Amino acid sequence: MPIGWRDTVLSAVVRGDDGLQTGPFGGQLHASEYTEGGVPVVMPKDLGKGRITTSSVARVPEAVAAELARHRLTKDDILFGRRGDIGRCGLVVEEERGWLCGTGCLRARPDPQQTFAPFLIHVISWEPTVRWLTENAVGQTMLNLNTSILGRLPLRLPPLGEQRKIAAILSSVDHAIEATRAVIDQLQVAKKAMMAELLTRGLPGRHTKFKVTDIGEVPEGWDVLPVRALGEVQLGKMKSPVHTKGRLRPYLRVANVLDGAIRPTDVLEMLFEDREWEKFRLRDGDILLNEGQSLELVGRSAIYRGAPVDCAFQKTLLRFRAKPDVSSEFMQAQFQLCLYSGRFAENAVQTTSIAHLTGIRFCSMLMTRPSVEEQHQIAAALGAMQGRIDAEGAVASALRALKGALMAALLTGNVRVAPDQDAA
Repeated sequence: MPIGWRDTVLSAVVRGDDGLQTGPFGGQLHASEYTEGGVPVVMPKDLGKGRITTSSVARVPEAVAAELARHRLTKDDILFGRRGDIGRCGLVVEEERGWLCGTGCLRARPDPQQTFAPFLIHVISWEPTVRWLTENAVGQTMLNLNTSILGRLPLRLPPLGEQRKIAAILSSVDHAIEATRAVIDQLQVAKKAMMAELLTRGLPGRHTKFKVTDIGEVPEGWDVLPVRALGEVQLGKMKSPVHTKGRLRPYLRVANVLDGAIRPTDVLEMLFEDREWEKFRLRDGDILLNEGQSLELVGRSAIYRGAPVDCAFQKTLLRFRAKPDVSSEFMQAQFQLCLYSGRFAENAVQTTSIAHLTGIRFCSMLMTRPSVEEQHQIAAALGAMQGRIDAEGAVASALRALKGALMAALLTGNVRVAPDQDAA
């Protein structure tokens, strides 16, 4: 153990008898009492990455909150999710003082004489801590935590001054990650606006005359055609447990097709006969779309670039193979716009929980076709914007890796830091 550090447990570094407390039970706080205004109630869904997210927080009238005064939150309280996704936690900041600990949460109130709450939240969010909580949670079908388990959570604490310094270092990386994420979000909004303009109005200054079509106003020189006229559409191979002929070959499925990217990990294999392989084998430039997915994700698409290996594709995917006078990049941008604008959702067939963009409906959807030159120019402009987003994404990934390395070094004492003179 590093000199000056000590081993303890969570129950020993919280305040008095109410240092660890379970949120109100369902009988104390009913769903019918939630309102649009009032006092926010923090639920497990509002916890993540050491903070509370407020975008969809529930609220109750002040009169209801007054009856649950013992569950009021104060600055530096730490909330835990009690059920399911073990590891959810959040630190209460000054702006959240007076909110309520909701049903399904546990609350810890650190003793400031023993531990610095912004340091403690980093320890609690750390992967070894989450692993300990998961391994010690109870329950067969759904893992559960309670105050007894939380109280036994082992902690290794440096002196308070060192805790403050470590928290400042890790929080500075968090702020850099958040700032980068904000830049990415802004760029993505800008890209969607750019797509809506370029894919319906064309390049700036290029067109002065427009025509009204079934999909809106487009430049007069553009064609508006069904998907079937712009390329070949093919539904993937159905996976059958009774199929016993052929060779094992890799294939892509819905899990591999993200918005604008193929995920090269977790590629599965199934049997393909030679004639099937030729039919379902992917070529560089083919576009894969999710045929079956939740309503908001149906039609999510990406261009196949021959990676990770030579692949076929499964029935849950549609393949679009562009004609020679059609740019795959331009078409994939149109498909993305259909996803963002809800056109794919409007054309999908909704079943119990899955929406299906059937081949027939997809083939009938109308898309635009500018000149080949303008297709490539529009695709290049959108590609440049995506390049900026990818560059910022690489920065965010590097920062996350940096934070992981810093946590491993600082939270174990392998690297020591000297407290600032004004740490207090």
